[in-house]
Amino acid sequence: WFGRVNPRYENCVEFSHMNRDTFGMPQPTFHFKMTKEEGEEVHKMMTDMCKAATALGGFLPGSEPSFQKPGLALHITGTCRMGEEDDGESVVNPYSKVWGYKNLYIGSCGVIPTGTACNPTNTAMALAIRACGDILKTFGPQPDGSHPLQKWSQVHTCKAW
Repeated sequence: WFGRVNPRYENCVEFSHMNRDTFGMPQPTFHFKMTKEEGEEVHKMMTDMCKAATALGGFLPGSEPSFQKPGLALHITGTCRMGEEDDGESVVNPYSKVWGYKNLYIGSCGVIPTGTACNPTNTAMALAIRACGDILKTFGPQPDGSHPLQKWSQVHTCKAW
């Protein structure tokens, strides 16, 4: 069972200006703490899970409940938060398009505004498909037969040697 943590400024990902990972990218450091209320909620969740398992016949050997280290599942959401308006609290609009850019979209669990109590992959995929629809609507063939990217692609083509 996964619990939900509310988004807070203090819980964030910080990228190092000095250290690099094995791919040469800035090393991320995850800052995370639960509030007292969230900790209490986690303990209630564990109690409920044990009651449910007991009613169903118990746990299989080796699958007994345990508290995992925070961040172990790495279902990170909210790092490039989706919002209804460009109010400084979100990075992308409801179609995953970055505020202030005509052609920059983000496909990631990071656009999901808050934490979830489940694996967010399917939600991220659904949002990416929604973004694709917006990209096609915006940049694909138009009702008048024109194609917004046609002029750009003619100018920026790459020829093989």
